[in-house]
Amino acid sequence: MKIELDGVTLVRGSREVVTDARVAAEPGQVLGLLGANGSGKSSLLRACFGALRPTAGRVLLDGTDIATLSRRQVARRVAVMAQEPPDEFGLTVAESVLLGRTPHRGSLGHDDDRDWWHVDRAMALAGVAHLADRPVHRLSGGERQRTLLARSIAQEADALLLDEPTNHLDVSYRFELMRTVAGLGLTTVIALHDLDLALSFCDRVVVLHRGRVAAHGAPADVLTPALVRDVFGVEATPVVHPVTGTTHLLLRGPSVHEPERNR
Repeated sequence: MKIELDGVTLVRGSREVVTDARVAAEPGQVLGLLGANGSGKSSLLRACFGALRPTAGRVLLDGTDIATLSRRQVARRVAVMAQEPPDEFGLTVAESVLLGRTPHRGSLGHDDDRDWWHVDRAMALAGVAHLADRPVHRLSGGERQRTLLARSIAQEADALLLDEPTNHLDVSYRFELMRTVAGLGLTTVIALHDLDLALSFCDRVVVLHRGRVAAHGAPADVLTPALVRDVFGVEATPVVHPVTGTTHLLLRGPSVHEPERNR
């Protein structure tokens, strides 16, 4: 499924947080939304599933304006892994993942064998099958993030949206989660802080700066030293990993002996 933001402007409270954004996530691609805090990443992500309505422009799902779809219709097409997990005291991992089947249930809300097949598959893909009977409130941070990912997979949607999913995770969990997401083959839009993860796992990136799209394209082409300096206020040196051949960035803050440029 293609997700397209066509000239989207977003306002929160009295402040315009995103201005005239033109962004497209192509079918099956992983699109990273990058930018400093307050740049508009999370707001743009919320617009992609209808939680924040544009004051100008349109959000299109395969050419259909999201404003014309019901919440249930959107939920059947777009799964969301939010930054702040809900309070699920008393639920087991399997019961939490089963909530992802809600958009597909009938009016009586009963689950059937097909629902549980998707739950089992999602838990296996997210690496939490062995935790199925464990209470969610007893999980570690990494285990809880993987449980939320399993719920999103169980939703059986064509697109997956993730808001800073690697925050507060150990390094190994960050790579594990991103590797799983990238391997799903879904149209994926993910808000990230970690530029190296974007370089390693995103097909394309959009860089937001003060609510506007500053650059978009392949990660290695977009994340140049000049752009990183202008947008993030740090110096970046690209290096190629000797084993994987992947480009990474060595970051450092401005030297106390050199002026801060473009700040």
